[in-house]
Amino acid sequence: MFYPFYVGELLQAIQAT
Repeated sequence: MFYPFYVGELLQAIQAT
């Protein structure tokens, strides 16, 4: 599974405000 990668990218995108 690729959860850590997906979650990491999503989190970064959200924190990239």
